[in-house]
This record gives sequence, structure tokens and C-alpha cells, in this order.
Amino acid sequence: MMRAVCALQLALQLSGVASDMLPPPPPPCTDKDFAAGQCMRLVTMTDKAKSDGAVCLDGSPGVFYWHPATDPKHENDWILSFKGDGWCYDAQDCLGRSKNGFGGSDFLSNVTTGWNGGILSGNDKDFGGFNKVILENCDGASLTGDMTEPLMVSNHAQPEEPAVPIFFRGRRIRDAIFATLLDPQGPYGMHTAENVLLTGCSSGGLAAYLHSDWAHALMVRSAPSLKRFKTLGVSGFFLQHDSVQGLPVYQTQMANVMQMQNTTGALNPACLAARSEDKAWECMFAQNSYAVTKVPTFVENSALDMWQMWCIYGAAPLSGFPNATSSMNGNCSESTIRCDKRFLFLSRFVLKTISFTKTGSGQT
Repeated sequence: MMRAVCALQLALQLSGVASDMLPPPPPPCTDKDFAAGQCMRLVTMTDKAKSDGAVCLDGSPGVFYWHPATDPKHENDWILSFKGDGWCYDAQDCLGRSKNGFGGSDFLSNVTTGWNGGILSGNDKDFGGFNKVILENCDGASLTGDMTEPLMVSNHAQPEEPAVPIFFRGRRIRDAIFATLLDPQGPYGMHTAENVLLTGCSSGGLAAYLHSDWAHALMVRSAPSLKRFKTLGVSGFFLQHDSVQGLPVYQTQMANVMQMQNTTGALNPACLAARSEDKAWECMFAQNSYAVTKVPTFVENSALDMWQMWCIYGAAPLSGFPNATSSMNGNCSESTIRCDKRFLFLSRFVLKTISFTKTGSGQT
């Protein structure tokens, strides 16, 4: 039986120990590199942490990476990219994330680089000269959580340690980043934006789907020169689907994320309005938010996604969930090829059968 990548990811989060799966520290960002758009610098929102409670899981301030436009003709063009680092599904999982850069800004480097020629690179022929922002996901829920009081969590693996506070404030971090960038008195100037691309990869791709209409509405109100606003979701179309055993493993996990972190206020209102309260968790899934979004959106996703094959379709129930996260196994007991083909069909079927609210909604 193949052990899933998600099992290793969960183990790393619980241990708080780095591994070869984590990227190496970025090289130094020289003034020359920064001027050329080859690296971005960290902005720590200490003021928003104090005034608005915009903090990561461990209580450290929310942050974002930023680089100004390098081409004068793109001084009013922006790429806003949600960072993808997965989610934490229960309190123990979130405790683990709080011990590294997935859940604490103090662990993050002051610079970020290494986009391998992607749209955040200064070398990209279409977007290289844009203003660029990476919205750090240090809340374990795609910047959706909003709990006033922290959750006191004891480490089940080390019960002798005292309980520590875990904060679920991703929505506040999201709001604080946009407020900081849009402040007419601030140094960033997004209030003069004309063209905006909202994007993200993996859990950041899901964030792009979830926050698209909210971000667009805010930009319309705050940036009077706005001409175009579009969304690009990269590898964030995680299916709401049972495992190969017919069990709602992944749905149960995401439903617990919603309840634990109180994500309702950050989800698409049109999606929530179409569901009863006990089904509101379905709006944590891209397919349901995408179906009602009003922003022109381009879906970039592998039809056969390895993570989803192992962690959704091949997921086994978690022992003790939601009180003690354990590893998940790729549980594809029949022929791998047969499983692959079945999930490939499902991915295409979901996209083809989404009913949009009006012609053009959710499409390029």
C-alpha cells in the first residue's frame, strides 16, 4: 500500500521539524536582485496584529511579501498571489503547524525568490513588470478563519507540556493585507490599480476561488481606476468527493476546518445562501464557490492530480479524528490505472456539470 504524501506532510506539521520536502532558505536578496524583480521582501503587519488581531496560528503578526512594479507602464498593474501550504484539519494538526513557517511568521525568511520563470518572476514576458504580492497563508485555512478567542491546545504526544494558544485569524490577515496595500497614505499604492490578477497555487489556489468576489468588490470600492480584475486558480480545484472506499474522508476534514476556525464570514455569500446551515461547509470547496462567482476565472488544474488521488480519492479514515490527527494512506486497493481513470473522469465531469449563475460567470 502506497503511503500518501499527505501523511508525511501531516507528520511534519505535528513534529514542527523541517525536512527535505520543505524548500531551502532563499539566497540573499541584493539591491540589484530586488530592483530587477528577482526577489520579494517580507512586510510584517505588527500594527494590524495589535489593532485588528491579524495574527498567525502561533500569535505572530500576519505578513505578506511585496515587490513594486519594475516597469513604469505597469505601475498600476498587480498580481496578488495566495501562498499555498495546505491546511490543518484539527487542533493537534494546527498546533504542529504553529511550530514552523506554515503557522508562524517569525519562522519566515525576510525575502522570497526562486519562481523558476513563473508569473511572479521579473523575467516573465507578460507579468514581469507588475506589482507583486504574496499573501502568506499562516492560518492553515486559506485565510478564512475568524475566532475571537484562541484555542488552548495541549500536545497529545507530549502531555507534560503546557497548553498553548492557537489563533484562527486568517480572515483578519486577509483583510489587513488588502487594507495595507490600499491605504492612500501608505507606500504601496494599490488604490490606483487598473489591472489586477488574483491567483494562488494549491491551498492558495483554493483561496483565490474563495476570496475572488470579495476581493473584486473591495477593489471596485477602493480603486476607482480599476479596469480589469480576473482570477487564476492554480491547482486549487480540490474535489468534494468520497474516497475509493465510499467514505467522506476529505469532506469531513474540511467541514471540521470550517467549524473549528469559524470560516463562514470569509466564504462566498451566494454559495452560503444556496445551502442550509448544516451544508455550509460545502462552500469551502472550489467547485461550489466557482459555480457562483461573478469574477471571470480561469481554472488551471491537472485533470489527474497526484495529491487528490492520494489524499481525497485514496484517503483512509483518520484514527481519532478530529481529536488526534494520524497519517493517511493511499488506499487504492484495485488497479491503480482503474483508479486513475475513474478520478480523471470525475474531475472533468464536475467542471462540465457546474451550473453558472449567468452566462460568462466563472469563465474567462
